[in-house]
Amino acid sequence: MARPCTTASYVERVAGPIAREMAPNTIRPYMSGVRMWMPEDRRPGMAKARGMLAEHRKEWGKRNRVRKAAATTEPMLHVMVDTCDSPSPAGLRDRCVVLVGRSALNRRIELADLDTDDIEVEDDGVDLGSPTRRPAGREGARAPSSWPPPHLPATPRSQPYGTG
Repeated sequence: MARPCTTASYVERVAGPIAREMAPNTIRPYMSGVRMWMPEDRRPGMAKARGMLAEHRKEWGKRNRVRKAAATTEPMLHVMVDTCDSPSPAGLRDRCVVLVGRSALNRRIELADLDTDDIEVEDDGVDLGSPTRRPAGREGARAPSSWPPPHLPATPRSQPYGTG
């Protein structure tokens, strides 16, 4: 590449990574590096290249959108609980995580932040204490105080071992 480059040659240099379907966040530093390599008084214009990058970013976002997983249905929950239905400590832990996580609509980090002091197993279900640590941005969020909720009948799958 000639130094200093013209705006037209700069646009061609930016079009290459776009044509190769590189990520917009990869192209942006590349654009800056090429431009900063030029002498300060002879740097090429950025408007056309930024416009191309903006269009590429829109298309990239449409193609690479993160799709959320479908919600866990009741039959799916039963299958998950049945797979960890062993009386071993690990099986009990896994079963508790599946049931508490689904019922309280916890995210993985919230489940990981729970301590054994936060969970109290009772005859009629599980009481969730309020964890002392909360993920950022969730200060006002509250988990349900007990599970299963009073308006739902308890099922053998939601009962602690030995109570149903």
